[in-house]
Amino acid sequence: MPTLNRSQSRRRFLHLMGVLGAAGAGATLPGCSPAARPSDKAAPIAAGISPHGKLAWAANSGEVDPKDITRFQRDVPVRVDYREVIADADQFFASVKPQLMTGLPIGYDLICLSSQYVAAYAEHDWLIKPDPAALPHVTRNLIPELAQVAHRDLAIPFDYAPLGVAYSRKHLPGGLDSWADLLAPSLHGRVGLYSTPSPNVAAWGLYLKDRGTIDHLPAQMTIEEALEVVAFLKPHVRSGQLLTSQGENAVQKLAGGDLAIAIAPPVNVAQVDPRKIGFAVPREGAPAYIDRLAIPRGAANPRAAEALIDWWYEPAHAASFCRYTLQYPYAKGTQEELAKLDPKLAKSPLIFPPADVRKRLFPYPAPWSDRERARLAKAWTDVISG
Repeated sequence: MPTLNRSQSRRRFLHLMGVLGAAGAGATLPGCSPAARPSDKAAPIAAGISPHGKLAWAANSGEVDPKDITRFQRDVPVRVDYREVIADADQFFASVKPQLMTGLPIGYDLICLSSQYVAAYAEHDWLIKPDPAALPHVTRNLIPELAQVAHRDLAIPFDYAPLGVAYSRKHLPGGLDSWADLLAPSLHGRVGLYSTPSPNVAAWGLYLKDRGTIDHLPAQMTIEEALEVVAFLKPHVRSGQLLTSQGENAVQKLAGGDLAIAIAPPVNVAQVDPRKIGFAVPREGAPAYIDRLAIPRGAANPRAAEALIDWWYEPAHAASFCRYTLQYPYAKGTQEELAKLDPKLAKSPLIFPPADVRKRLFPYPAPWSDRERARLAKAWTDVISG
């Protein structure tokens, strides 16, 4: 998942909801190297054992409302050691990779797994597959859009949102239609991209697919197609039309006038005045990151991890998650339950976009191998360092 400050975003969003009303909340939504397999793998999760004991959860910053942790502990006899230790997905992966490669426990029973690392964990057998029988609410309530994502049975979808386009209404008073709008000469030097290749390749891959240049959507994109997208972006980055390394601060730079347009998730747009900053999903579509809940090899209490994963898929609990994080719903029935907690928020297109927008969201990235990811990283480094 792209880096973002969701606690701050939530406070800012709810403030604007109160000031502007429901209409004001919205936007204009119309490498790791090959590793040795552990010689003594963790045993499969034992069936028939009730969850109990202690659960250590490595979470993203601002991942969930601490009150929900308390509610879970009232429902299930498990004590949760909830740690918001993942401020940056790359840094977290680097910190646990040595243990994973040697088959040692990483000290957590459950981890929030960034979408860009799901394939790596799966490829190296670094995760324990949950027992489907222990996940009845996941089976029943996972929304159709997420049912076919790669490794869905190994790493359960949880944190879900698109990377669309945030834009200054001053510079684009008529809104935004296409990814091609980011290449307008009038916006030279004021268009923000991410510093890492995956989100940029996924976004612009949709544009090139629409043009007939490549054949596949982001989740099925071949590495050759990804490199073709990088080659397309290279002259635009080198010329200064597109600026990389904007990341989390892109929306703040939009609000300050330093940028006119930037790739961003809707939750980041919630930090700024929607009368000044809009959000759009281009007609070609937008990539959607789908971060996961996963059980790492060596977990001491995988049964408790399963229980917590499944608990989040009860609609009332999913509604509390969306209310706190402003992320898209991952479970059926979320909007109806959220309407009981916060009717105004349940109508926000920033969280519940219309059907035509949802149809234009496509999961990313493709499950490339270590070697393929290394090729992409090398090509991207050449682009931004040249």
